[in-house]
Amino acid sequence: MIPRSLQKIGLSYRLFFMLALGTSSALCVQAQPVSDRPIAVGRHVYEKLINTRKEYEQAMAKGDSMEVAEMCYRLGKRYLSLGDFATAQHYLIRSLRIREPLGPSEALGKIYIYLASYQAEQKNYVAAMQTIRKAMANFQAAGSPRSLMSGYQIMAGA
Repeated sequence: MIPRSLQKIGLSYRLFFMLALGTSSALCVQAQPVSDRPIAVGRHVYEKLINTRKEYEQAMAKGDSMEVAEMCYRLGKRYLSLGDFATAQHYLIRSLRIREPLGPSEALGKIYIYLASYQAEQKNYVAAMQTIRKAMANFQAAGSPRSLMSGYQIMAGA
């Protein structure tokens, strides 16, 4: 059974993940089969991916776990934008495993939001809703009302 707040998600609807986490960045993922995604992706997207991979390798060489977590998060976002969901999930979960033991933070909530977008894209709506709820609990524990409001917008299907 699909949760009521996610029933609007279909092939012709869009999920807007408004992340007002200090910046006004947003991720717009269209809920459609991967085969329907446009093949031509802008060159700048690949350039960002290459730069992020270099930064990830530098962070690994330094051994700074927080920087590695941030680079894994960014790589997850880059791969989501390219439609490579399995690789995106790998990097997002890796970032999550580094940040979770440190307790609630806005950064941890952002990871949950992107994981939820992956799960919704895969039509795993129950898991997406559970992940969004984790993000909401995290934002509340971190004392971030602005992020909490973004989470409510996501749950409402805005």
